[in-house]
Amino acid sequence: MAAPAACDLLWQVTLQPESEPRQLQVDLTFDAGSRSRSTLRLPGGWEAMSEFADSDKRLQAVAGDSTLRSIAHAPGERLQLRWRFVPSAASAQGSGTQLAANWFAVTGQSLLPWLEEVDERNPPSACIGFSARPAPAGQANATGEPATRWVSSHGNAEGLSALFRVAPGAATLRWRVQQGLYAGGAMQSLTRTDDGQPMTVARPIAPAWAQGIEALAQASAQTQASQRRFWGDSSPANTLLVLQLPSPSGTQATSWHQAVALQVPIDLPLPGADFDALITGALVRTWIPDRFGPLAYAGRQDEALRAWFSQGLADHYTHRLLLRDGRWTPEDYAGAINRKIDRYLSASDPTDTARRLSSATQRNEAAAVLDATRGEWLALQWHGALRASGQAGLDAVMRRLLLPAAQARREGLISAPLATHRLLAGLRPALGELPLRDINRQIEQGEVPVFGPTTIGPCFAGQKVSTPGWRLGFDPASLVSGVVSGVEPGGPAELAGLRDGMTLARPSTMPIEASQAVRLKVEDPDGTLRELRYLPAGKPLGERMHYQPVPQAMQLPACLAWLGLGAEILPAITRPAPKLAPAKVNHKVVAKPAAKLAAKPAGKTLTKSSPKPGPIAKPEAKPEAKPEAKPAVNGAKAVVRP
Repeated sequence: MAAPAACDLLWQVTLQPESEPRQLQVDLTFDAGSRSRSTLRLPGGWEAMSEFADSDKRLQAVAGDSTLRSIAHAPGERLQLRWRFVPSAASAQGSGTQLAANWFAVTGQSLLPWLEEVDERNPPSACIGFSARPAPAGQANATGEPATRWVSSHGNAEGLSALFRVAPGAATLRWRVQQGLYAGGAMQSLTRTDDGQPMTVARPIAPAWAQGIEALAQASAQTQASQRRFWGDSSPANTLLVLQLPSPSGTQATSWHQAVALQVPIDLPLPGADFDALITGALVRTWIPDRFGPLAYAGRQDEALRAWFSQGLADHYTHRLLLRDGRWTPEDYAGAINRKIDRYLSASDPTDTARRLSSATQRNEAAAVLDATRGEWLALQWHGALRASGQAGLDAVMRRLLLPAAQARREGLISAPLATHRLLAGLRPALGELPLRDINRQIEQGEVPVFGPTTIGPCFAGQKVSTPGWRLGFDPASLVSGVVSGVEPGGPAELAGLRDGMTLARPSTMPIEASQAVRLKVEDPDGTLRELRYLPAGKPLGERMHYQPVPQAMQLPACLAWLGLGAEILPAITRPAPKLAPAKVNHKVVAKPAAKLAAKPAGKTLTKSSPKPGPIAKPEAKPEAKPEAKPAVNGAKAVVRP
């Protein structure tokens, strides 16, 4: 296949739903330039990728890195490589792919091989193409239009094929491609613009969602508008994609380049407390890292070291926005904080807990979770310290650090200050070196913060209760050897049926908190697999703080001031938030079947690995936005594509 004009790099993804098992074909076409050898980094789900036998050149493994492949070629040659991808085979490897009977959703990092020789200082033009077989009879929508639609971080299209050109941006080309979100097949979508913020919401036509796509668009747009009002942001923004995917149980949200993926039960109410928390958290997690960056220096890929900022502050502002907007009650907020404290303190030594997990992946995930938790505690401490010193609080400092959308990027030159440096500089005039000491103690050294009766603000009061410790119940080295040893007599593992000498099958689930179950897969002598579950709860650690709202919290001036609200805004937080203008519909949404059957797509729930950020120019501080009344969002424009 010849590359379209101005596509130096071309990925072509072909949906092959009729194959068994269902699979995707991935082609990569690129110019060799003056090189005689090129290096490719295979994506996160590469274990499920097999190179087609008819490729004219074979990839070779690279010593020391199992994800790298090299290929020899003639200078000036244009190469085309092809892979077959079967996501069901990669589900145990963390594949970010869902492939159902007539639709798929995928992230770039889980599907698209990357050419390591790309010069990010002068990046090539790049395109990502998608194609599918003609839809079977009966799958066209009610207007006679083709049922196949494509939505992505780089645009939307309809028909049997689509080509998305990756637009220039502040982030690296690698970030824009591999952190992109892509979906296609039998999809419905709706695009609307509210208060200058374009948004596309999309989801598979089947299963039978409990509510129409307009409800998804309305709830998502209202959350986005609330966030922009809070930060005082009116800068032009790229179109945001909100992709709703079916989940048989539970909810999960992940943030990607100009996109969020929401995996929810088909009957989840929209809007509702669960959805509000999910969409708010997803949008804030795209906002905090992007609009306050950079979070890493170019080429170092160490953004995860600053999870206390990118995720911890995101959690803080997710909870804060939900309470400020009245979508959460004070009881909701206190419950979320109490559960988070429980999870954090359930480990007798949170720093050591991450170290003693079996794999590097588990240790990294555990460390990120702990740092994200600590980040919210730091935000609460600094907000309280600023208020005590007579300052407006952390919100005002953060607003001064906000970058315009056009400067949003996560990786910067060594000469550019990181977001964490800028925050410390913003806090220093009022708090001196206290924030830096807090980071050294609580992030670097893992010191457990002190929770007092008023730590989370004057809206709440705390009292001490007991909490259990974390107790695995057998030797953690067994997770590496695969043979159980060191089972504690009378411990939680023994009571669940675990015995020395048993064989452990992988994968097993190892939480870092006593409130979540350990799930061990053990293999009997006859080869039968069974699962053992138990809570890793040991002896009580002692007492910890449990918070409850003070009576009439949202009517107290001190509480409102802590939230950055005034008495004149009280009516706005005691009544439902104003509704956005309704979507203008120009097509009917496909009628839902009578039965509400959840789809069970092949592949694992989309998950996000450690981000691979992109470059940044020197950030510029933005003046603090003046407080303003909560405006109604207007100018809604929408196009429904069922």
